[in-house]
Amino acid sequence: MFQHLASPAFPLLLLSGNDRGTAREKHLHYPEDSGILQVPIPSMLRNMRLCGSYDGGWVSAVATPSKVVIANLFFGVDVVLSTEQQRSIAVTRHGGAQCISKIIFSEVPTSSNCILVALTIHLDHKMALCRVSCPNGGWSTHSFDGELLGDIVFHHGEIYGVTKFSKNLFKFDICVNKDGAPVVVATHPMDVQRPDYPRYLGWFMSNATYIFGLHGKLAI
Repeated sequence: MFQHLASPAFPLLLLSGNDRGTAREKHLHYPEDSGILQVPIPSMLRNMRLCGSYDGGWVSAVATPSKVVIANLFFGVDVVLSTEQQRSIAVTRHGGAQCISKIIFSEVPTSSNCILVALTIHLDHKMALCRVSCPNGGWSTHSFDGELLGDIVFHHGEIYGVTKFSKNLFKFDICVNKDGAPVVVATHPMDVQRPDYPRYLGWFMSNATYIFGLHGKLAI
């Protein structure tokens, strides 16, 4: 029987999102006291890779071939997704299955207005969108023309993405199609103030790209 755990006051840091199939708990770093919290994994999340989170213990997880699950680590409950939303998002133009690297939430996934946005990685990086309460919509995909996207984020209700190498920032406008599913309708480049980066940061730092909200502003 899965035991309910109290949701922590501070964000928890996941030490590893991978699961080799034998783990029944995750090790989370608790910033308040620098301790390690061992959280039992609900059965629906075992043998899956965690690839996103939202306040209150909600996480997204994927398994090969790209089965998607949204569940709560602390309460052991999951959000019901339609059959289309649980399936592999798409097949690339080269014939390979998309690999989901990250899923972000517009709001708590129990809300009927929650939009999920996935960043996929294969030979071409794509965004894929779906709305939790839209069973007939499935996933809509958006190919980003130009450089590969490195990271995406919801910020003040808008979707932003940053390119992997040049660190260019873009905002994506979305609307709903006839099935009520979200789709990208416009892409806007954003002006950003750039610091003077060192000419060479090493392979890892040169390829690491993250975007997040910090004190009400976007940070890259």
